[in-house]
Amino acid sequence: MYLEDELHVSYKLGNAEVNYFPFPHFYVENVFSHDFYKKIQLNLPDESYLFKISDKRQVPEGVYDERLVLSLDDEDLKLLPNAEFWTLLKKQFLTGGLKNFLISKFKDFIRHTHPDIGSYKTYSEILIVKDKKNYALGPHTDSTKKILTLLFYMPEDNSDENLGTSIYIPKESKFRCLGGPHYDRSEFHRVYTFPFKKNSVFGFVKTDNSFHGVEKIDSVKNRWLLLYDIKYVI
Repeated sequence: MYLEDELHVSYKLGNAEVNYFPFPHFYVENVFSHDFYKKIQLNLPDESYLFKISDKRQVPEGVYDERLVLSLDDEDLKLLPNAEFWTLLKKQFLTGGLKNFLISKFKDFIRHTHPDIGSYKTYSEILIVKDKKNYALGPHTDSTKKILTLLFYMPEDNSDENLGTSIYIPKESKFRCLGGPHYDRSEFHRVYTFPFKKNSVFGFVKTDNSFHGVEKIDSVKNRWLLLYDIKYVI
C-alpha cells in the first residue's frame, strides 16, 4: 500500500459521518483507492488456505462452518502464494497508526463504555473472511474485549447488496448485553441492512446495545470481507 493509498483510507475514515441510533456506527463507500481495491480483489486467497471459524475462534463447532477465515497474524499467512501482498497490508493495518487514529476519532463514543480507555493496552487484528451460502449470524453485541469493529466489504460487483450487515433493536426495549451470546432474531426488530457494495465499510463502536448480525445468505456468490477489530487486553 503506497502513501497515497493510506491517505485515501485515512481521509475516508477520518471524515466518516457517525450515526447515533441505535448505537454509534458509520458506513462509507469507496474507502480504498480504486487501484488498491483492484489489488485486493486480485489477491483474495483460494479457499484451500482458509480455516473454519471454529478452528480459530471459540465458537460452537459446526454452527458457523460456512464462515472461513485467515488471520493476517497467523503463521499460515506465509503459505499463501501472494503472501508478500498480505504481509504488506498487515504492516499498514496492524503496525501503522490506524488503530490510534480510529481510537482518537471515536474517543468521545468509546469513553461512554470505556471511560478509562487511556489506561488500556490495546491491539488490533484483521481477518480475511469468506462467508458461503447458508451463513447466518444472529443479533449480538460482540466480544467484551472489542472496542471498535470495521467490516470492509469486498464483493466483485454490487449485485448482492442484501448481503450486508444488519443492525437490530431488541423488542424488549431495555434489554442490554455486555457481549458474548448470539440471540434469536424473533427477539429483535431489524432496523437496517447496510448495502454489501464493493469497496465499502461498515464500522461501529462496541456497546451493550450494538446488536448486529447477518441475515441468512441465499446467494451462490461468496461474501468476502476484511474484518478489522480494535481490542483491549483484559
